[in-house]
Amino acid sequence: MEYASSAWHVISATLVLLVGAQVTLVLCRKFGTGPKWGLFLYLWHTIFCVFYAKLEMDERSDATDYFDASLSPSPEFSIGTHAVSYFTHIFSSYLGLSYLGVFFVFNIFGVIGLLAFDAVLHRVTRDRSRFLQWLAIVIVLMPSISFWSTAIGKDGVAFMATSLALWASMSMPRRSLVMVIAVAAMFVVRPHIAAVMIVALAASMLISSRMSLKWRVLLAGAALSAAAAVVPFAMHYAGLADGADAATIEQYIQTRQGFNQQGGGGVDISGMSLPMQLFTYVFRPLPVEARDVFGLAASMDNMVLLLLATLAIWGAIRRRGSRVVLKNRLFLWIYCCGTSVILATTTANLGISVRQKWMFVPMLVCLLICSVRERRAGRSVSGEFQSLGTHFKMRKGREG
Repeated sequence: MEYASSAWHVISATLVLLVGAQVTLVLCRKFGTGPKWGLFLYLWHTIFCVFYAKLEMDERSDATDYFDASLSPSPEFSIGTHAVSYFTHIFSSYLGLSYLGVFFVFNIFGVIGLLAFDAVLHRVTRDRSRFLQWLAIVIVLMPSISFWSTAIGKDGVAFMATSLALWASMSMPRRSLVMVIAVAAMFVVRPHIAAVMIVALAASMLISSRMSLKWRVLLAGAALSAAAAVVPFAMHYAGLADGADAATIEQYIQTRQGFNQQGGGGVDISGMSLPMQLFTYVFRPLPVEARDVFGLAASMDNMVLLLLATLAIWGAIRRRGSRVVLKNRLFLWIYCCGTSVILATTTANLGISVRQKWMFVPMLVCLLICSVRERRAGRSVSGEFQSLGTHFKMRKGREG
């Protein structure tokens, strides 16, 4: 397999890159992002796309399998894996794009997600300390986000769906159409996660008092109707029979915990408590567990997330959170909790968790940022470390 083997492959890949740049500029206006910063994010994401394409070409993994499957004369369409192959078939067979050209197509999905995520982070840190603003930039530029959302496959589409749902939740019902697009995109690649998204949306609409009664009834009714149709399908897709009882679900989880333990990323989660499973899924591998350069990069990203979580927990303990109010915060919490529990209890491979956790971590990051203590006059959030250190020194002194 080659990056390109004809003049059309080179021309078409260039055209896709230009389309991606134009999409970026359009979305920058929509999200309120500066065009220079938006184009920088597009370039940053595309660098990881080219690197991933080369890596997959040498190693032959999921992306190359999707591309090879798309070259068949008439691939079948179905939700999940076959949907990716079918979509890839449109570009590889009908339009004659090269392997790299199709990578650039999926790269656009990841860029859309990155721009939406960046726009929300900019909103929630706009009036915060410079420390948090820089931390938000570091999070947006973390390699784990851009690397895993560039390839031919489900991850870029799922990340885009999550980030669009996050952005839409900031102004409902005005952005209801974007939320529908986000749910639909997630349903195509991961219907069980889309089911969680719909249930979270319905629950938040029913409970929330920030909307007028008319909109609450209308949107909650639509979400409940969608949930009634999607949840049974999602359970069947995940391998659970209709009407599965608690014992069946428990057996299913135990079975899933034994999958994908082969290879360097395998970890036994069957004997872990739920909090430890959640910690493992979100924050591991740690630097001491890194076995190669990719594991080290992932562990550095995890340390950034762990730092943010520590600051948020400390802010919650001191009960001095941010004044930034995330609209529809209930939706974000329900979706994060539901998705993280499902994934953490059924994923026994850190290599899989590193890429799949971005189906809920963007929302978790925003929730954590809003739990960090608000900056006071003449004091930055970095003062939290001094406050935390003073607290432990005083405690140690009392114990002594």
